Amino acid sequence: MRDLIARPLLLVLRFLLPAQGRHRSPAVRTPESPRPAPAVPRRPSPAREARHLFVEQQIQRAIEHRRLQYERRFALSEALAGRDYPYSYPGAPF
Repeated sequence: MRDLIARPLLLVLRFLLPAQGRHRSPAVRTPESPRPAPAVPRRPSPAREARHLFVEQQIQRAIEHRRLQYERRFALSEALAGRDYPYSYPGAPF
């Protein structure tokens, strides 16, 4: 008897109430709430700008160091293989 009452009730509720969970159909979704206005960007402090510039310089130095290290290692591998590689560096005596 309970099933005879519960099944039609569940069927009616499924049609009347919006779906829940991950598999909600797009037609049933509620409209999005309006987004708040974006905050006015503040100007970074001088300390933050200085730190940013310092970090940027450190990154550039690290990139240059790695590039030179790669070139030196490549020149060494070419020399060990018996091939000539025109490797030079600033201030080289030749």
